[in-house]
Amino acid sequence: MGTLETERPADYLARLAASDLGRAYKALVVDEMDVAAGHHVLDLGCGPGADLAAFAAAVGPEGRVMGLDSDPDAVREAEHLATAWPQVTVEHGDVHSLRLPDHSVHRVHTDRVLQHVEDPDVAVGEVARVLAPSGLACFAEPDWDTLVIDHPRPRSPRPTAASSPTRWCATPGSAVGCRPCASATGCVSGGSSRSRPSSAT
Repeated sequence: MGTLETERPADYLARLAASDLGRAYKALVVDEMDVAAGHHVLDLGCGPGADLAAFAAAVGPEGRVMGLDSDPDAVREAEHLATAWPQVTVEHGDVHSLRLPDHSVHRVHTDRVLQHVEDPDVAVGEVARVLAPSGLACFAEPDWDTLVIDHPRPRSPRPTAASSPTRWCATPGSAVGCRPCASATGCVSGGSSRSRPSSAT
């Protein structure tokens, strides 16, 4: 068995996205989002921009894709990638306070983001606020209760319920449903979380 890396490499997210599993998983998410030409797509927590190309291709030249992340280094990397697509912009920002008008985007995407934010309720509420009336949000998160790690020391502690992101959203293709914060904004449990803006902002 090879030596495990002792710390996360800088290109970890790009490497994961480029793997067979990563490509299949991300293709499923894009398909569930049903992105169409001319749509405005918001990729929250875009990281180094692994999903921007697929969204740019889906919306076409008449659409718009915005990547947003709180990590300045990731934003710089995503901005560099985004120069290939004139319909893509990348910004540094906070998912708890989106600088976008109400009902201004057709699709919102997060990938392993809600498990890291300070207040998922507020973040999902902001998503509901900026979605158009027929908009759709996909919150892709790991289902830690079904995660299996192949490791020489299998008796590692499992994540606690308090750390499990399934409190808030569903893993694509799983039967784990959305919990109160997402359902309060109109999300429907399932492979993708279809959300309609609530009357409250």
